[in-house]
Amino acid sequence: MRFLILLAFVIVGCSGSGSELLLETGSTVTLSGTVVDVNTEPMAVDGDGVITIETDDGETARIFVAAGEGSCSAEGLQLIGEVAVGDRVEAQGRVVGGANIRPCEGDHHYLRRADG
Repeated sequence: MRFLILLAFVIVGCSGSGSELLLETGSTVTLSGTVVDVNTEPMAVDGDGVITIETDDGETARIFVAAGEGSCSAEGLQLIGEVAVGDRVEAQGRVVGGANIRPCEGDHHYLRRADG
C-alpha cells in the first residue's frame, strides 16, 4: 500500500504543466513568453533580478537582469521594474545554464515587451 501511495506522488509530481528548456550554455538565444514571476529583491543587494516566463511552447525559462545597469550594454533592462505577471516579453541574451539567459553583453542583447 505504501508503495502505491509513493508511486502516485511520483506520477503526480512528474506531470507538472510546464517543462524547462535546456539550452546550450554560452550560445545566444532569443526567448519570448508570458511573465509568470518577477523577482527584483536580489537587486537591492547587487544581485540579479529574475523574470520567469512561460514560452509559447509551455516551457519555463528565466531572464537574469543585473542590478547595475551600467555594467551591461543591453537595451531595455529597466523594464524589469515595469513588467508584471501576465505581460509578454522578449529577450535576447547569452545562455548561462539550463533555461537561464542574461541579456547583458553587446548591443544585440535586449529585453523588451512582446505585445501581441
